[in-house]
Amino acid sequence: MSISFTVKVKGINKGVLKIEDYPITYDDNFYFSFNAQTIINALVINGKDTKTAGNFKSLMQNDSLFVYKENSDASIDYSVFAKTNIIVLNELNTITSGLTSELQKFVNAGGSVVIFPNKKSDIISYNTAFQTLQLPQIVKLDTTNIKTQSINFEQGLYEGVFDKVDQRMDLPKVFEHFEFTKTTNSNSQGLVLLQNGQFLISLNTLEWKSVCVFYSFG
Repeated sequence: MSISFTVKVKGINKGVLKIEDYPITYDDNFYFSFNAQTIINALVINGKDTKTAGNFKSLMQNDSLFVYKENSDASIDYSVFAKTNIIVLNELNTITSGLTSELQKFVNAGGSVVIFPNKKSDIISYNTAFQTLQLPQIVKLDTTNIKTQSINFEQGLYEGVFDKVDQRMDLPKVFEHFEFTKTTNSNSQGLVLLQNGQFLISLNTLEWKSVCVFYSFG
């Protein structure tokens, strides 16, 4: 069963769900709280060779939900991390130790990170960062022509995204993608899967309850 309600006050909201279950009355009240935000502060950090920076700007800058900022990887303003909800790493060639440290603090404080690797990425620097962020490791760049097999519509991230699900939809082909180490970690979930069973997009919920998403396409 699901219950829908409208929140009109931003910030921390508190609520209580009451269930009458007489004669058992000691557990009738379920108390909860949540942080309601009216805007999402987004920071996109672009790699020097990326050609897709304009895509994120077009997507977010014209949407009232987002407050959009961008940096190049050569001039990252770490001071804005504390005021940011989501950081997108867009095709960086390397992830430096300094950036990794700041991302760890950011995620530990409740922020979310989306990573789009560059197909010419320095895999060693990425894997060092991924190890710190408790993410699967990059194995290699796979140049096999392969088709997307399925989308995990049951994952909560897609809630409200699609009006209806067409099981016959024509899913895209992938010509290059990063192969990642397989993991049995229950915190790692496939959002989009390839026909060879590898993740194209995966969602990782870390031990401190924040979420990190990375995109395994080169």
